[in-house]
Amino acid sequence: MGKRFQKSLQLADDREGRSQAAVIKAAIESERTKKTLGIFLTIAQAPLLLSKLWQAFMDDEGRNKKPSTLEFYERTQKKSLEYLGDMNVKAIDRKTMFDLRDALRRAEGDQNAAICLRHLKAMFGWAADNGHIPMNPLKRVDFSADSKPVVIFRPDEIERIFAVCHEKLLHQCQFLLLTGFRLQESCNLRWDMIDYDKNIIKHHNQKGEYWAQYELDSKITEFLKSLPRTYGPYVFGYRNRVKINREFLLALRKTGLVPKKGVLEGKPVYSIHTLMKNYL
Repeated sequence: MGKRFQKSLQLADDREGRSQAAVIKAAIESERTKKTLGIFLTIAQAPLLLSKLWQAFMDDEGRNKKPSTLEFYERTQKKSLEYLGDMNVKAIDRKTMFDLRDALRRAEGDQNAAICLRHLKAMFGWAADNGHIPMNPLKRVDFSADSKPVVIFRPDEIERIFAVCHEKLLHQCQFLLLTGFRLQESCNLRWDMIDYDKNIIKHHNQKGEYWAQYELDSKITEFLKSLPRTYGPYVFGYRNRVKINREFLLALRKTGLVPKKGVLEGKPVYSIHTLMKNYL
């Protein structure tokens, strides 16, 4: 509600004065109502730009999402604005989304395009649910990546990689290979999360967002007990998955499995996630 205010009209306190005051009050309220409606009409008629919609979505969803999810949303926001421009959201239709999908696939690859469009679909879904747009333009757009065979390292390749890893990188990579833990889960692993009496690791599942128990076998237990306690409460030295990913890429380049610049045509695209797939 707006501010209430009083204005002295200096009218006589009788029937005629009160009648004049009522007429003046009605005129003032009518003028204020017209002004308010004019403001809302201007807002309604103004084009809703993609950047504004993203900002509203991030402000609302940011309270409930974990930092890594918001980081992905920010990347998608940047890419969508890069490819679409800051266009009027009402002008975005399914054809626009098909064109965006194809452009992303050509420039970023099927997998990255699918990830970007999945986050964009979440934003448009939020906008439709909140009445900002009539419908989600990505509702029936197929953007799933084409199925591809799982690429893993051969045993001799793993030996070559581990041979060029420094100790900090080596220990964490060995753990990933032994357990199949997600990268950030290994970064977050603390000594107090390991219970040798119960033979479990109690860890926070980064994808499912719940606490889970991982059963230890003798090989993993022996490996963990052999590690030096160099990093305080944490088992491994990397706190950030981006940094360990970068270090692993440097190791891959030393072995020649990944070229120093660009990607060789027909050559598998390796990363630290390839190492974790070897566990499966």
